[in-house]
Amino acid sequence: MRIDVLQSFQDYHGKDVMRGKNKLTLRQVISTAINAMDPQKPMTAEHKNKAYGISVRVFANKKVDLTLDDRKFIKDRVNEVYNPLICGRVGEIFEK
Repeated sequence: MRIDVLQSFQDYHGKDVMRGKNKLTLRQVISTAINAMDPQKPMTAEHKNKAYGISVRVFANKKVDLTLDDRKFIKDRVNEVYNPLICGRVGEIFEK
């Protein structure tokens, strides 16, 4: 699935979710989620390599091909790091 990682998020009222003075983008959410480290739940070397590979692709282009496995990995990580609004929006984007 080809996804525009520069798309932004809207809150429940349709207003842009901001990160400082800028709109929060899918690229930022993906990067933060897959690179977050929790000492209580350490990532395996395999997951770290997967996170690195996805990060490189996400920052190389505006539109990125993400496999079903990539999307599942990202969604799992987003669900560990972000609030329900962002988790729901990521789910919507990946289901299109």
